[in-house]
Amino acid sequence: MAARLMHEMPPAPTRQQMQLVNTRFKMKKFLTPHELATLLLVLLAPTQISLTDPDLNALQQDSLVEITSVAPDAPDVLLPRLTAQGEAILKKLNPA
Repeated sequence: MAARLMHEMPPAPTRQQMQLVNTRFKMKKFLTPHELATLLLVLLAPTQISLTDPDLNALQQDSLVEITSVAPDAPDVLLPRLTAQGEAILKKLNPA
C-alpha cells in the first residue's frame, strides 16, 4: 500500500516553489518536509495518520488542516481534512 501511495505522489517541490507558497500565503514559517508529507497524506490517505502526530498538530495550528467527524451518525470517528488554505498550497505546488 505504501509503495502505491509513493508512486501516486507528485514530485517533491523545489525550494523556489516553497518560497512562492510561503510568500503567497504569508505563512510565518516554511513547511518542513515532514509537514509537507503529512499534508499530502491528509489529501491521499487521511486514515493513515495518527491524530496525535506532531506534524498534523503543526498543520492544524497553521490552519492548513482541520479534524472533523466522518459522519453525523458517527461523531466520535475523526479524520483530518484539508482546509481551503491547505488545498490551495497543494495546488500551488502542483498546478497541473
